[in-house]
Amino acid sequence: MDLAVEVVAGYHCLTPLELPEAELVADLIAARYAATVLITAGRARDQGWAPEIDDEAFRQLQAMIETDLDVLGPRFASVVRCPGERDL
Repeated sequence: MDLAVEVVAGYHCLTPLELPEAELVADLIAARYAATVLITAGRARDQGWAPEIDDEAFRQLQAMIETDLDVLGPRFASVVRCPGERDL
């Protein structure tokens, strides 16, 4: 998740995020991982095959759940400031 936090920080420097948006990033990433796992499983069941995906989506989703999404949200929210940004 450290790399994802850095990506969000970089994104924020170019396209500022509001705090509630940044807090949702972890949930959105987890939802995408879950969708990847479920879509692949559904295709395998319905069609007898599915495009091969590695287990990374499942591992990342599992790690996020074990860490707790309520803990990860504030981690992403903590980067909604760019280096050198000052309070007005």
